Amino acid sequence: MAEAPTVQTISTEEKQHWLSVLIEERKHRLSEMLDYNKRMDRTIVFYLSAAYAAIGLRATGTLDLSKALTDDTYVWLVLLFIFLNGCILIHGISQSSWCVALAKFVHVKLDSELLALAGKGGQAMPQSQELSDVGPLGWDDWEKEIKQLGVETRGWVVLLWTLLVVASSTCSLTFVNVPRFLLHLRWPGYVVLALVCLVLSVTYAYAFFRLCSMHSYLRGGRYHALKVCLRPSDRCKTLVLALALTVGFLASSCVIASFPQSQGKKTNSGTASSPAKGVHGQKGTRTQPGSATVSPRPSP
Repeated sequence: MAEAPTVQTISTEEKQHWLSVLIEERKHRLSEMLDYNKRMDRTIVFYLSAAYAAIGLRATGTLDLSKALTDDTYVWLVLLFIFLNGCILIHGISQSSWCVALAKFVHVKLDSELLALAGKGGQAMPQSQELSDVGPLGWDDWEKEIKQLGVETRGWVVLLWTLLVVASSTCSLTFVNVPRFLLHLRWPGYVVLALVCLVLSVTYAYAFFRLCSMHSYLRGGRYHALKVCLRPSDRCKTLVLALALTVGFLASSCVIASFPQSQGKKTNSGTASSPAKGVHGQKGTRTQPGSATVSPRPSP
């Protein structure tokens, strides 16, 4: 979008032209922001639908995962599932960031230029200004009435969604027998497994770092500032927190994967019990049904 000239150097006709341009730009950005919000909601709905479908199939017995305990191929599928969960987490952070960035662009940039062209002298709100003093177009004031409830619950639901994705990734290791898989793995497989674990570690470390960074950018009144530069101390805290979350995720996954899972119902001495053959006599001796004799009935 081209920069609008100053109000003092343009005529009335030019001012009307720039007003129409900015209004159309504002409508376009708001429509784009709504589209990103819908995409994020669809991602959540699809993930919930898949989770509910898996739970329902598992509860009804339609989905039988007992084969995964004996087939080593399922371990690679579980690792792929963990990677896809990390991709979903990063994708959700991207959609949320774009949505918030578009809202900030409309509020800080376009609204200020519209106020300036309207003769209101609108300027971008400085970082030190209170959130309640955001001007007539400050529709995104985060400290008033019901919108504060919406922002707080949205922040908590982001945390819960992150915990759900991470927990589902970790708990998926309970459907396979990792110790048995490692026991039968050959040296080329160990190299591939090491590369896969490295990719998973980097993926989740990046996701946690971006999630903590987004929280740092939105904390306090920084949202209303024209440009936000995190201090070195904030960046260090973000990095340390992301590394701690990554280490916790990897440690919990290793603990769960280290325990061998049950491979079905075990029978005594590894063999199934068979029904007793033959019949027992009165003195405890076993006689086969084919060789049993019936004594004649004594005559009166």
